[in-house]
Amino acid sequence: MFSSTSPARRMAEGAVQACPICGASLKANPRYPDHVCAGCEARTADADGRSVRYHNAAPDHPDLIDSLRASYADGTPYRSETCYIDGVKCRAREAHMGGVVVRPAGKKGPWGSPNP
Repeated sequence: MFSSTSPARRMAEGAVQACPICGASLKANPRYPDHVCAGCEARTADADGRSVRYHNAAPDHPDLIDSLRASYADGTPYRSETCYIDGVKCRAREAHMGGVVVRPAGKKGPWGSPNP
């Protein structure tokens, strides 16, 4: 049975959270309470404003421990977790159980240390 304030209960009740960049409403995620929305994630860029897309390579390379990959629109690899959304410094990381999660830099996350 869930306690009335457990993360699982809040999610089960349709709780929402706000995107830390644009304020859009998102389904609550207790593991990543400050992840950005899909619209903001689609605007990730490097420090010069060049568009960057993050993805997992795991389906093609199941032996990889860290499957986070990023590239520019032309396919050139981008080799950093650091990105910017509307001027806000963020970090992209591999999400628990796959996928990508982008969060503002400096937030403490499930990785056990601040998201520098």
